[in-house]
Amino acid sequence: MIGSEPQLFEVVRRGGNRAPGSWIGIVSLTEPDEILINEIRSEAETQFNPRLLAIDIRETEPFALAREMNKLDNEWVLLHGFEHWTPARWHAAELNRNSWLRGGLNWFLLSPAAVSNIARYAPNVKSLIGSYLVIGPDQSQMSAEECETRLTQLREHYGMSDDQIIAAAENHELEMTPHMVEWLILSDRGDLV
Repeated sequence: MIGSEPQLFEVVRRGGNRAPGSWIGIVSLTEPDEILINEIRSEAETQFNPRLLAIDIRETEPFALAREMNKLDNEWVLLHGFEHWTPARWHAAELNRNSWLRGGLNWFLLSPAAVSNIARYAPNVKSLIGSYLVIGPDQSQMSAEECETRLTQLREHYGMSDDQIIAAAENHELEMTPHMVEWLILSDRGDLV
């Protein structure tokens, strides 16, 4: 279950090798915390030696965020706290997305709930991010037993199997709710998020 999800090293390597100005989405099963943010920063600095600025945006309005980011032209910026954004903030980000364009890499650290909200309320922002890089359950500090327990809960709650969820995602028939995003990641199919 945990084996093929890319480790943090690989996630940072893939993101860091993208073109300047790219938007990179990193999905973590758990709400991002200081430990994960510091691990990403350390890994990025080790591999690429950038200046990586982490910005907690949970209380920040999209227009203010755009102003702040434009001051950081070529820096790498790791934005986190999106799970606390309201639909109104997502809509404002959607309307103001071009003001976030700049020369440095923009990293979006997202929980499953934030992935669901970005798809629902800011589809053009999601399209600028493109595909997500997923941190596997082991990097989200979940044991194999915790992963299996959570999968069992999801199967029982929805009355579906892992194969049914995966097939629906492959056929683009699965609504990406937070539970579905979590289920795909736990099933080692974060590539379908």
